[in-house]
Amino acid sequence: MILLDRRAALGDVIMTTPVIRELRRRYPEAHIQVVTDEPAILANNPDVSKVVLPTQMEKKDPWDLYINLNDAYETQVSSHYLESYLDRAFGETRDQVTDRDTAMYPSDEEKEAVEDAIKQIGGDFIVVHMRRWAWENKNIDYQIWSAFFTRVQERFPDLTIVSIGAKYDMQLPVLEGYVNLVDQLTLGEIQHLISRAKAFVGPDSGPMHIAGTTKTPIVALISHLLPEQILPWRDGEFGKDVTVVMSDVPCVGCYARQKPPVNNLTCENDRQWECNRAFDNLKMFQAVEEILTK
Repeated sequence: MILLDRRAALGDVIMTTPVIRELRRRYPEAHIQVVTDEPAILANNPDVSKVVLPTQMEKKDPWDLYINLNDAYETQVSSHYLESYLDRAFGETRDQVTDRDTAMYPSDEEKEAVEDAIKQIGGDFIVVHMRRWAWENKNIDYQIWSAFFTRVQERFPDLTIVSIGAKYDMQLPVLEGYVNLVDQLTLGEIQHLISRAKAFVGPDSGPMHIAGTTKTPIVALISHLLPEQILPWRDGEFGKDVTVVMSDVPCVGCYARQKPPVNNLTCENDRQWECNRAFDNLKMFQAVEEILTK
């Protein structure tokens, strides 16, 4: 019996899926249980035997192998998040892991619900995530988003912009050319919606990692990390079909300079969280334009 422990958050749990897949490869008959605060990420995952919330844990269970991924990347601040997981889980044999692609498995019902929504959209669309939560550096100023949307709509007037996220995230206005689906979709539905989009645009957050489980081109808006620390593997290729737009601040990539374990980010900039106000909306637009005109 194997227990893998990673409590939060969405993107972090998504990045456990290559670890789980490798555990299944090495121990094909094992009971693999995962304890997490985000069980929906692992719904229908064929490599998982059982998913439980931390409050549902049975302390008396006799685990043959316990893998604790909490604070794994938080203590290895210069590593890729997934590489820190592999190191924690497999140690010296980590290089034997050949499949680093992340994965999600929406249900047929979730796919059908999204297909109905796509019919109502009635044409090509991109998905955006306008995050508004903890870690201020990821909460990109709405003025940047607004300028980006204006450029997109002027260049591609028939393209629909669809926003997704949780109830605390920013939402699009109810206007022609926009569809607001914030706090209206399951995680599986978000995954399928992104998989059918022309592009996904968003910061390093849960939805970006959900996008990483699809083949849809990603425009990744990065600030406190460097791309080599966070981009996904897709079809076995690191960063495949991902265009990075870095925040234009001299302190970019500050995560690797924080004192581990990093559970809260400390801003180095005299202008606190300048990074979330320093994304170039023209570069964001040009990245999407290149994707749409290929």
